[in-house]
Amino acid sequence: TGNLLSRDSFQQRMEKNNPIGMHELIVPILQGFDSVQLKSDIEIGGTDQLFNFKISRQMQELFHQEPENCFLMPIINGTDGRKMSKSFGNCIFINDEPQDIFGKVMSISDTTMFEWIPLFFDSEIEKQHPIKMKKVLAHKVTELIWGTELADKSQNHFETVIQGDALPENICEIEHSTLIDSIMAIRNSSKNEARRLLKAKAVKVNGEVVLKEEVELKTGDIIKIGKRDFGKIK
Repeated sequence: TGNLLSRDSFQQRMEKNNPIGMHELIVPILQGFDSVQLKSDIEIGGTDQLFNFKISRQMQELFHQEPENCFLMPIINGTDGRKMSKSFGNCIFINDEPQDIFGKVMSISDTTMFEWIPLFFDSEIEKQHPIKMKKVLAHKVTELIWGTELADKSQNHFETVIQGDALPENICEIEHSTLIDSIMAIRNSSKNEARRLLKAKAVKVNGEVVLKEEVELKTGDIIKIGKRDFGKIK
């Protein structure tokens, strides 16, 4: 407990009589037990994990294990410009589909792009239009996870389908139904969300924006929602 409460931020809060949550004391101990159970040699995390890493190393020593080596990495901002965090839903995961990874990188702001570039390139990339620079970055990130061939395909998909008017190679087929039901099936959304998308002019049928849910669909019609989601009536 003494080691836990010696944390600078805890000391400052106690001096100001600000409360410390029980979870803030328990989490470092549980994280330390993870390292003990795994007998981990290496742990990688953000710079905000320094204190927890220290506790993990001490826990391993208590259990007569060699304390792990800890690598601290700078905290980066996620796709929405906030701290990258699973709880914010602004991460790029290694099991994301290649097209989704490429698209996520293309969705970041120019400011975030310039924060990410030094993390993925040993030297500066050629100064050009931000969209072109972002494509270079998106290709690099996708390539690191999925390889060059899928990175090339993902870029081609982005340029022909997302930026252009081409259709993706594989469009999910949905049962013939109402427009609202079709939107719900494509987006896996609620009826209210489907209606919101219509009002936001985010839905196209055969390339034309539709605003009314009473549109009659026929076999072969292509529904596009936003820039990425497609469905074909069967």
